Order: sequence, then structure tokens, then C-alpha cells
Amino acid sequence: MKQIFYAILILLFCTLAAFILNYVAYSTDTTNIKSNVEKSVFILREEGAHTSYAKFPKILSRIYLRDLDNWTDSTMIFNTFYKNNESTLKQSIIVYHPEYDDSNPTESIIKYFDNTSNMKEGTYPRYWHGYLTILKPVFNIIDYGQIRFLNLLLQPILFLVLCAMMYKRELKSYIIPLIVSIFVIYPLSTPLSLQFSAVYYITILSMILMLVFEKQLKNLWIYFFLLIGIITCYLDFLTYPLVTLGLPLTLYTLKENNKKQAIKNIFLFSIFWAFGYLGMFFTKWIFASMLINENIFTESFNQMLYRCSNIAINEPAPSSFTVIDVLKSNLKYLFRIPYVFVWVAVIIVNVSLTKKKDLGEKISSVLPLIIISAYPIFWFALTQNHSIIHCDFYSYKILWITVFAILCAFTSVRIYEK
Repeated sequence: MKQIFYAILILLFCTLAAFILNYVAYSTDTTNIKSNVEKSVFILREEGAHTSYAKFPKILSRIYLRDLDNWTDSTMIFNTFYKNNESTLKQSIIVYHPEYDDSNPTESIIKYFDNTSNMKEGTYPRYWHGYLTILKPVFNIIDYGQIRFLNLLLQPILFLVLCAMMYKRELKSYIIPLIVSIFVIYPLSTPLSLQFSAVYYITILSMILMLVFEKQLKNLWIYFFLLIGIITCYLDFLTYPLVTLGLPLTLYTLKENNKKQAIKNIFLFSIFWAFGYLGMFFTKWIFASMLINENIFTESFNQMLYRCSNIAINEPAPSSFTVIDVLKSNLKYLFRIPYVFVWVAVIIVNVSLTKKKDLGEKISSVLPLIIISAYPIFWFALTQNHSIIHCDFYSYKILWITVFAILCAFTSVRIYEK
């Protein structure tokens, strides 16, 4: 009970902090931000809403850099500078943005800077849009292209730091599984999309912190995963958020020698992550409705139910579908050339190196990892509409969990055999 009480207090404190941070972000002058965004429009004009990065050779674009989500990036960029005459508090909650009929966000931002008439205002109140607390100060200094370049530097550096920490903490055998599995998310396209970067940074930084402060976190793991869930809800635009649970959970399991305790903690930490993640959504809807006296809760809750349903209305998906349909739609993105050859080679090598003797004991020894590897299936089952509608661009990236956990399981079995 004490843990639940503290979790509620942490959630409420973080909710208050989130409202304050958003208010401060919307209180800043946007003159420089708008200027830097205007400098960035040529990139969006050239690439379009959903495309591979046009400046790379076509073969590299097809293999490594496909699926840039400029559609959502355009919305995020719009939100960094757009203001209207509403109060700062209401703007920070409702998050207004310009839009044009029959135009996607990328086309809309181009039309906005072309001074096209017939602009309307759209709103996006159900998310926290915490990314604006980072993007607003950054866009105040540099433009979209420079942010991409910065991401291209920072993301590999953080990944190398994580690998170095794993080596230092006697997890060097699991570095190759991590390197192989990251190709699930197309790591060269991730830095080029703001939309994809939040989950990446949260995941990698969380894993680094787990290894750096391993002793200090010994009795605080539930609150650590609670905070990961809270931060994910605050910063992410509902892309592949489960990764911020699945990969740190896998790392924790690799360090936990007591497998029964590991299984117990897997479920416990997952509950606290979910409490933080979902709790932040609900506190936003409840307190935002109270603060501006508008019923944000009902619209947001209904939208959540729709995204969890097995139907699609005026969406790029079948009108109805099953969990199997959702799973197949996402799995197919694991088997695109050339990655299918990588997965086949990895499976063949691991199976051939694994001895069949005492197979039951070996499976039992990696049961926690097998459980974690199944997490994306449960996510797809719970968020069917969202997962099938967005499978082309990011929902399949949650399978990073499955690939990493399974490769770690194979590695653990070989260590067990020694």
C-alpha cells in the first residue's frame, strides 16, 4: 500500500510539473523559432509527408532510410511557434495549430509559409506535447536540418555509451544482440524524424542510468519504471512507447540471477510503468478539463477506446480486423530486404549453436526473456486500431523488444551451456 501511495504522489507531482513546464514553454517568444522553422520548410517541401530521405542515393533510401514521418514532424514543428489570442494556459493545454482543407500537416506548413488563404485552426489536447519543452528552445537556436544533424551525432554516441556500460557491467555477451536488434527500428532513419527520436532517447538513456546507478536503484526499481512510463507519456506522440518498458525490462532481467524473482518483478515493474504511462494521460484529461472548463476528458477517452478497437472508420485499413491481422501487418516489416537475410542468418546460427540436451531446463532459465518477447503481441491486441493504422511507419518498431529479448535468450542459453 505504501508503494501505491508513493506512486500516486509521484504521478500527481509529475502532472503538476508537466502543466508548469508546458505553460513556461508557451510563455516564450517565438520570433526566432518561426524564423528557423521557415528556413526548414524547403526540406519538407522536397521530401513530402512520408518518404525516404531524398538526398541519399535511392538504394540507401530504400534499405536504410525509409519511412520518415514528416507528417507528424510537421505537426510538431507547427506547434513550436504557432500562437493565437487565447490565454497562455489554454494554448499550452489545447495546443492549437494551423491546418488547411484536404491537406496533410506537411502540405499545411508549406501553405502557411506560402501565405495561402483559408487557414483554419486544429487542436490536439489529448496528448501532453511535452516534446515542445525541448523543441521550442532548440528551434530558437537551430533549424530542422541542424536538429537532424545533431540527432545523427547524439543517437549513435549514446548507443556506444550503452554498449560500453554493458561491457563494463559484465554484459558484453549481450552487446551483439543489442546491435543486431536495433535494425528493427531502422536506426539511420530514427535521427531524421523528431517523431521517432523521443522513444529512442528515453529507452537508451534509461538503460544507461540503470547500469550507472545499479546499486542505488536496488530498492527503487518500481519507481524507476514508474518514471519511465510518466516521461514516455509526456514526451512521446504515441509511436512505439512500449519499447521504453521492454528494453529496460530485458536489461534488468539479464542482471537478475533469481529467475523466479525476475518473473515476479517483470509483472510488477510493468504494472508501475503502465500506471505512470496511462496515469499521465488521465491526469491530463481530468485536470485540463477543470482548468479551462472544457470537456477534454470525454473526447480523449472516446478516442482512446476507438484506437483500442478492431474497427477503422475512414482510415487506411480494413473496416474491421482481428488481432492476427494486426500482428501480420506489423510482422511483415521485419522481413523487408535486406533485413530478412539478417534475421534468417541469426536464427540459423543461434539454433545450430544451441545444444538440444536439457532443453526444458534451458527454456526455464530464459523464461523471463520469453515473457518479455511476447509483450508486443499483447500491445497489438490492446491497441488494434492504432497498431494496424500506423504499421507502415512506426507501430512495428515495438518488435524491437521481441528481437532483442529472443536474441538475449539464445545468448543466455549458450552461457548456461558453458
